[in-house]
Amino acid sequence: MESGVFCLRNKRLEQFVVNISAKIADVIETAQKRNELPADSQATLIQAHLDLEELYVQLDPFLNDH
Repeated sequence: MESGVFCLRNKRLEQFVVNISAKIADVIETAQKRNELPADSQATLIQAHLDLEELYVQLDPFLNDH
């Protein structure tokens, strides 16, 4: 039973990271198309997106372990 709860918690964490990353990617894409985002803000969002991707890659072995 505890393994099922752990697996559900992992899936929620995975979905959370993926959803945040997708939202950031959407904002970056929209802002680039409209030229509405200052370069420093765009760079910050891009770095946040890359950081989330790295977090996802690092979490993957733990998420798929159980």
